[in-house]
Amino acid sequence: MNPIANNCEVPEFKQACLSGVYAMKNAVRFLKTDSPKSKAIVVCSDNVLYSIGTSGEPTQGAGAVAVLIEANPRIAEVHTNISGSASDYRLIDFRKPIQYRSKNIGERSDFDLDLPIFNSKYSSTCYIDQTINALTNMSQKRGLNTAQYLREVPVIFMHRPFHKMPITAFTIIYLHALSMGNRDDLDELSRYAIIAEVVFDDLLQELRKRPDISEYPLTDRINHEPLPLTHVVAKICQKDQGFKTKVLVKLNFGDSLTREMGNIYSGSVFGWFAAGLENAIAHDVDWASQEALLFGYGSGDAAEVIPIRFVKNWQKAASKIKFSSAFTDANDLSQDQYISLRTLKELNGMDHQLKDQFVVKKNWNRRT
Repeated sequence: MNPIANNCEVPEFKQACLSGVYAMKNAVRFLKTDSPKSKAIVVCSDNVLYSIGTSGEPTQGAGAVAVLIEANPRIAEVHTNISGSASDYRLIDFRKPIQYRSKNIGERSDFDLDLPIFNSKYSSTCYIDQTINALTNMSQKRGLNTAQYLREVPVIFMHRPFHKMPITAFTIIYLHALSMGNRDDLDELSRYAIIAEVVFDDLLQELRKRPDISEYPLTDRINHEPLPLTHVVAKICQKDQGFKTKVLVKLNFGDSLTREMGNIYSGSVFGWFAAGLENAIAHDVDWASQEALLFGYGSGDAAEVIPIRFVKNWQKAASKIKFSSAFTDANDLSQDQYISLRTLKELNGMDHQLKDQFVVKKNWNRRT
C-alpha cells in the first residue's frame, strides 16, 4: 500500500471517552469545508485498567477502532450540522491524577500506569445528565418532539462503559422526553407512574426541574440520587414487555457481541456500532434511508448526540468489518493468570503468540 501523504493533517484529540467522537466531527468538517475529495481516518485506541478489587475492574477492556470518513459514504451519512452538544466541569467525575499510582498484590504497580480515581455513582449520574442535555440541544436545533423522534428512530448506539449503563440512561432519557412532550406523551408517562405507584405530578416536576449536579461535589450530596422517583419508574419500565418492545429494543443490535469487548473508552460507541451492523446483517435488517443516533460521552464531562442516516446498500461495505472476528484468537485467563499479568507481568503458563501484530518493546527518548 502507498504510504499516507506528507501533506496531510494529523491532529490528536484528548477528552476522555469522547475524543473519538470529537475526532470524527473534525474529520467530517474537514471534508465538508477544506478538502471534499480527500479521505480521513479516525483512530480511537485506549485501554481501561482499574485497580484490582474496585467496582470498575469488571468493565475493563482494551482495543482500537479505525473509522473511514469520506465525502460519499458507503455506510451512513454523519450530520454534524444538526447534532447536539453539552459540556460542563464536573470536578471529581473521573480523573487520572499524574502522580497517582495504584498498588496491588505484592505492592507492585499496575504496569506503572496512571489508574483512574472515580466515583461510580456520581459518574453514572453525570453520564445520564449530560446525555439528556445533549439530546435536548439537538432537539431544539431541529424543533423536534423528542419523545416522538425517539419512538421513530430504529436503532441507537451509545458510549458503553458497562452493559447496564446505556439501558438505564436511555430509559431515563426517554422518560425525560415524555415529560417535555405533548398530551399523549404525558399520558404515557402517567401510565408508567401508575404502574410504579409513583405520584405523577411529583415525577413530572422532578424530570422537568433536574438539579445542577455540577454542584454536588461541593456538598455532601455526591452520592445522592438526583432523580429518585424517576429511577423507581425506570426500573419498572425495564421489566415491562411493552416498554422493552417499543423503547429498549433500539439498544438490542450488537448487544451480545459488544459484551465481549468491554469498555475501550474512546472506541466504545464505534465498537458497538460495528457490532450492531454485523448483527443487523445477520438478521436481514435494512436501515437504508433511515436515521439513527450515536451518543458519545466523555467523563469530565461532555456529551454529543449525532444523527446518522444509512445509505442504500450499506450492507455491502458494513459486511467487510466483521466485528466478531476480532475475538477469534482471544485467550480465556484463569484468575491466577490474570493476577500474574496485572501484578508480575508474567504469562503464567499462557501460550500466546502474536499474529499480524507488533509490540513497541521500548520507547527511546532521544535528545538532539
